Amino acid sequence: MEMLVLLLRWEESKGIAIGSEGADVDWRPVQKTLAYLRDHYTEPIYAKDVARAAGLSESRLKLLFQQALGISWVKYLQGYRIHRAAALLSESAYNVTEAALAVGFESLSHFNATFLSFMGMSPKYYIRRS
Repeated sequence: MEMLVLLLRWEESKGIAIGSEGADVDWRPVQKTLAYLRDHYTEPIYAKDVARAAGLSESRLKLLFQQALGISWVKYLQGYRIHRAAALLSESAYNVTEAALAVGFESLSHFNATFLSFMGMSPKYYIRRS
């Protein structure tokens, strides 16, 4: 949950509206989605699998997650992976490539770009700063 709060604060700081005013959201599928993402973030994750875990269609999952949290489940997953990678990079036993692969990124360039967008610095700079 701490990761979710950090991600929502980041989105809000970027001027992105969080949630929908007065939206009546069924949180059970959202909680199932969050649990699935948390349990499988190191693996390749596809919309059909997330939707199945939540008990929804892919389009309903997309809409409901956006309504409830103000971000897509894909953006949430990226943030979750990046913050997990940051924790690994804080340990001296992991280099950038190892951390990227350990949290489910298959492309180092995609990891570097995503890390920069979430953390405001490159992974290498983050390591030096830690």
